[in-house]
Amino acid sequence: MDQPTWHGLLFNAALLLGMSVLYDLFLLQGRGFSRLRQVVSGVILGVIGIAIITTAFPLIEGVIFDTRSVLLSVSGLFFGFLPTLLAAVITAAYRLYLGGGGALTGVIVIFTSALIGLLWRYLRRRALEQIAWWELYLFGWVVHLNMLVWMYSLPG
Repeated sequence: MDQPTWHGLLFNAALLLGMSVLYDLFLLQGRGFSRLRQVVSGVILGVIGIAIITTAFPLIEGVIFDTRSVLLSVSGLFFGFLPTLLAAVITAAYRLYLGGGGALTGVIVIFTSALIGLLWRYLRRRALEQIAWWELYLFGWVVHLNMLVWMYSLPG
């Protein structure tokens, strides 16, 4: 790996760690998850999504790879509908602003990843504190396969 890619990977990991700090700050330490906390956390997650895209790994002009699918799927699983919707809209708007041949695919990955997280949360029907490692592993595979399927819609 060359140095800029290595730094981008580390920066993406640090931003995802920031999401877990936000979860701890707003959900675990707070008293409930009020509407204001949902909006604030959604906006912060959207800003993290923008930061992740700005440190992406460019493949070709207009086609970039990053960890936004991780951010938005985990947001859906742990933060719920409103924060995930806000984060997805903010992140998608920025991806569309950047443009390029992969913009539409990037936006589709954003919303399908968020949807996977939200559906997993809904279908789970057990407390998230009891989530097992194998379930998170399976969740990660489903999100990754979603992203790989949408890669076929990228330009040549």
